[in-house]
Amino acid sequence: LILVALVFASCAFCFPTGPGFSNLGVLARLNEDQIIDSPCGNDYRNSVGNGGCFLDRTLNGTVVACVVTHNVIEATSVGIFSGAAGTEGELLNAFPVTNPFYEDFSFLLSTDDDDTEEAALLSGEWYISVMTDDCPSGIIRGQLTNSFNVWAVLDGFNEIPPVVSNTNGFAVSDYNVAQRRLNSFIQYNTPDVFSVTLNQGSQNDVGIDFYTFNDRSSPIDESYIYIEPREDELYHNQHFYNVLSEDNPLGAIRGQLHVLDATPNINFAVMLRDPSNPNNKNACGLFSLLCTNELEYMVSHNMDNIVSAAVYDINTQDIVFNLNGIRSPIIGKQEL
Repeated sequence: LILVALVFASCAFCFPTGPGFSNLGVLARLNEDQIIDSPCGNDYRNSVGNGGCFLDRTLNGTVVACVVTHNVIEATSVGIFSGAAGTEGELLNAFPVTNPFYEDFSFLLSTDDDDTEEAALLSGEWYISVMTDDCPSGIIRGQLTNSFNVWAVLDGFNEIPPVVSNTNGFAVSDYNVAQRRLNSFIQYNTPDVFSVTLNQGSQNDVGIDFYTFNDRSSPIDESYIYIEPREDELYHNQHFYNVLSEDNPLGAIRGQLHVLDATPNINFAVMLRDPSNPNNKNACGLFSLLCTNELEYMVSHNMDNIVSAAVYDINTQDIVFNLNGIRSPIIGKQEL
């Protein structure tokens, strides 16, 4: 494990906390258990949801595009909050509910703080909350993290040929590499469903199913263990979920499975904190280990009195290499 330090009046330390350059998405599963001291009197233990937010860097700035599904009938808005798990956060953006149980929206990050906001999002410092008029603090909540690594947007237009089903779905799943187990959590609002399948095929292929889920009621929470070469197909976007209904027996909605980080543990977002004031987030960074055996990095900070910036070995406390300068943003590439 490496340690990053910007040296000034006192040292600020930074540990890898999440994905970096090539993994620009975070996922969440929403439930009542993650709400902090909810004042709402109703019982929402059966209310759940899925969510995902993805970064898109454009010439006009960084856009965050999000998808949220839920089963809260009384929902009036969906909020994006800044706050770590187990804490009450600050509302960043709220979007009115326009579609029953399914929302997609996007917003532009601040041009002054977009690098800091990117790092906060990618390191698990943001969460999604589904809110009602009676409960503006949220009915269900989900922390956006890289704990889940597979996602899929289900839509009728993804079917071959396209289907006008007027329903949608979103899956937040997790693939365990050691166990070759895909834990699927699929939520959709398609009526009269008689089968949900996991299929092999690219986005433009009709495909063929190789697993039928035991449950067909949304949300589906079920695991499947891959056998080779199915695992390789998964990493190359060759699998999709398909929801079959009475009105559309060949498929009402489908969604290609996307693996967020096909090369885990090589891309990191980091937060730097002053040990004398851990709540003061002075800096952030993105690091990515390239296949050329180089470490690419970008470190942004708001400090004036830095005298050096380096990457340290956390075990020996020795300097591994010095960063490429001290002025923010520090951008460079280091051969390992």
